[in-house]
Amino acid sequence: MRILLLSWRDPKNPLAGGAEVLTEALAARWLARGHQVTWYASRFPGAPAEEAVGGIRYLRAGGRWSVYWHAFARYRRQWQGHYDVIVDEINTIPFFSSWYAREPVILHFNQLAHEVWFYECPLPVAIVGYLLEPLALWPYRRRHVITISESAKRDLLRLGFSAERVAVMPMGPAPTPPLPPAPRETAPTVLFVGRLKRAKRVDHVLRAMAGLSDLSRAQLWIVGNGDADYRRALERLSGRLGLTGRVTFFGAVPEEEKHRLMQRAHVLAVPSVREGWGLVVSEAGVWGTPSAVYPVPGLIDSTRHNVTGWICATPTPRALANALQRLLTDQPLWEQLSRRARQALSGDELDRAADLALTVMARAMGPRDQ
Repeated sequence: MRILLLSWRDPKNPLAGGAEVLTEALAARWLARGHQVTWYASRFPGAPAEEAVGGIRYLRAGGRWSVYWHAFARYRRQWQGHYDVIVDEINTIPFFSSWYAREPVILHFNQLAHEVWFYECPLPVAIVGYLLEPLALWPYRRRHVITISESAKRDLLRLGFSAERVAVMPMGPAPTPPLPPAPRETAPTVLFVGRLKRAKRVDHVLRAMAGLSDLSRAQLWIVGNGDADYRRALERLSGRLGLTGRVTFFGAVPEEEKHRLMQRAHVLAVPSVREGWGLVVSEAGVWGTPSAVYPVPGLIDSTRHNVTGWICATPTPRALANALQRLLTDQPLWEQLSRRARQALSGDELDRAADLALTVMARAMGPRDQ
């Protein structure tokens, strides 16, 4: 198959995150199975308009918002008739290829933005985005869909999608770097990994750390870049909460260093508003690091409560503090969760996900949907 992938970011984009890590892993597997992959995304400073990396052909044009128009224009000029299937990956806004493409289109859906609008946008924009998001998905309701969690599937079903056309791919981490065994930190260590955005609620982790009892040596590692204003707010909050000297902001780190920190920390904290899956939960699980997560879409799929991690009773700093307190002080419980977090991953999840996606593409290439 000649696959055209439409996504507003590619793995080299400075804003790339878990969605791009997953898509790159799937695309690599499609290549290994003999298919061709062209990945179209927005440009960013220093990025070439076209390049080939690892067999994937990358095309770039436009910015965060104009990338959608550029895709439509390029389809009309160049792409029509040159691909067998189009994968329209939604990161808040779809490419609306369902309206203009003659080729079969499948939707790659990770998650609804939903409440995230109110964390990341001014109120008038948030209200408009919240109300328009379901309408943007409406043209795809009769298309085949690949998604990454049962939570995401339920969201789609509520929007009128057919259960028979929504396939949930198995999820797991991309291959991890081979690291030598390393001991855990001597001090109880909580780790946050992700973009520093308000929807990730990193401030909740700080407040939870301040609420721990008899754990004055506990430290917090914060890994990731993002909103500079939000980072400064987090640094100020850390000082007000009396956590100075116990919180380290690492910023963006190389992939190997990220895994090394996961290997050494005791607990990963993930208090997001919502996730598609929460890839960092699976990545930490490879190293036997259990996660304390909020009871929100995506995280309730990637974490099995009291088996591979801990799902907080409520999405509040107090509930997160209670979860961290227990995981950092109950050694038998921590050892049990650590062992099961490792065992929960078979290692072939992404291979099966890639094969399922190809099956959905082949199905879409059959008799066209009426």
